[in-house]
Order: sequence, then C-alpha cells, then structure tokens
Amino acid sequence: MKHTTGIGGSVSKLEEMRRRLESTQLSAVRELLADSAITRICNECEYYFRERIFTPLVTIFHMIGAAISREGSFQSSWHNIGETGNSDTLSKARKRLPVAVWKKIHKWITTQIEDDNREVRLWRGHRVIGVDGTCVSMSDEPELQRVFGKSGSRLGKSRFPIARAVFGFDLFNITVVDYKNGSYKTGDNRLFSELMHQFNNSDVIVGDRRFAGAKLYVDYIRAGLQYITRAHHRLKINRLRIRRYLGKNDYIVFMPIPKIYSHKDATLPDNIEVRILKVTAIVRGRKESFWIVTSLLCAENYPADEIRALYQRRWLVEGLMVK
Repeated sequence: MKHTTGIGGSVSKLEEMRRRLESTQLSAVRELLADSAITRICNECEYYFRERIFTPLVTIFHMIGAAISREGSFQSSWHNIGETGNSDTLSKARKRLPVAVWKKIHKWITTQIEDDNREVRLWRGHRVIGVDGTCVSMSDEPELQRVFGKSGSRLGKSRFPIARAVFGFDLFNITVVDYKNGSYKTGDNRLFSELMHQFNNSDVIVGDRRFAGAKLYVDYIRAGLQYITRAHHRLKINRLRIRRYLGKNDYIVFMPIPKIYSHKDATLPDNIEVRILKVTAIVRGRKESFWIVTSLLCAENYPADEIRALYQRRWLVEGLMVK
C-alpha cells in the first residue's frame, strides 16, 4: 500500500530522497549515524512511527543539513537535495519528534566520536573541555515568550524570544559534549553550575573570563574539575600575594575569596592557591597582553607553554590567536 503526504509522492519517493542524502555533503554524517541507530533510539524512547515519506530518518538528516548549510534553514536543506517544493510538511514532521530522541542521538554520536578518538583527544591524561555561552532567537510564539522571554534595552524589548545556552565541547575534536539552556535572564554561570556536574572527574575546562572568579574556582574543584580561564577583568593581579615563582610570568599566588560568598557558605576558605600565566595575543588585529588562571599548579607536569596552547585552542572558536 502506498502512503502519500505533504508535497506528494510515495514510499518510492522516500527511497529516492534517501539516495540523494547519501550522495550529498551528509554522506560522512550518515556513515557515523546509521539508519539502524536512529531506529533503535526511537524504539528506546518508545516513539513509533508510521511508514511515511517524512520518517525520523529523513527529518533528522534534513535538520543536520539545515545546521551545516550556508543559509542555515530547513528550506535550503530541502533544496540542497534537489527538492523544489515547500518544506512546511517537513517542519511539521520535525515537531513530531520527541526531544528525548534528539538528546539520545546527540549522546550516541558524541560517544562514537569519543571512542574513535580516545587516545588522541587526551592531554596528559585529561579530557579538555572548552566552555562557551551564546544566545539564540526563536519564532515569535506566546509559549516561547513565556518560557524564554525577550532581551531588553533602552530601545525596548527584542522582537523575538531569546534563549541562553552554555556548551561544553571537546577541545580537540570540537564536538559538543553537553549543554544547558534557559531563559534569556539566566546567567551563563548559573547554567554552567548545572552543566559541570555532567563532566568527568579530572576533566580540564577552558573558558573565558565569564567563567572566572575565586568562588567559581572552588566550585570547579569541588566538582572534581581542573580549570584554565582568562583572569576576571576585576582581578587586581598586582595585589595578589605570590607564593612561588615558576618562571617568567608564571607564578603560584593566593587568591582571596570575597567575603560576600563566605557569609553565605561558611565552608569556603579565605583564599585559594592558583597559578597565573601571562599571555600575549592578537585580539581583533591588535597585540594585547593578559593573564590566565589555572588550577594546574605543577610546572613539571603541566608546562606553561602547553597551558597557553590549550587556551589558544579555546579561543580559535572566537577567532583569537595566542602567541
């Protein structure tokens, strides 16, 4: 029995679309994410579907195609495999897929990549996780406005709802390990405080100064994580008490924890030991010097140049080259 839907066609149409997908830029993705894996994940999530043109297989690969296309739209992904019809039906098919399916697919792909690159992705026995935050706008629907809200300024509120998201990505293969999202008013640090407990013990996180601060450093250590961050812009480097010289522009210092935090948490120490390193970088075409802070105190086990190189990899994401 033939099934038709959307812009027309039959089950044979599905087979033709699959053939096109296999011959396009998604072929490498299909080698990693096989049809059988998608079907198994749908079964595990107890999501069962009819044999229609827009099965989860077609929908998921179109979503991936939209993500990597230059225009970044479902319509462009649709056209990239030679279709000329409207993609509204495909968008409806996307809405049918439960969030649990997407999450399991992401986890499955991440695990596959980690297994294939287990040896080369470690640095001195540690997995290195870059962290970053971003905002994304969405269609102007009442439910999205209620959940995520809009940004505001002196010129008024934004036109569309905006979500905030924080990502942890493997620094060597640039794959997203995990993420957390929330409303626009939710800060990056709050989202990351929930996210960091999903990482492995002894992972090294590498972040910009939004993820810096003495209290945050204590939180990272308590969660079993090591860290490398750019020094917070309010940190007065020349006021820190040096405990040990490790080399040129490489020191172990005592960093005080602001009293405002100890009043709320009596278990916090008065200060913590951290290592600070000076970095020279080209930022937006101009030479600039700044400090990075790390919990990796042993210069023999963790050479300064290698720590700087890790920070370089993190900032390649944002177009910054560290020298």
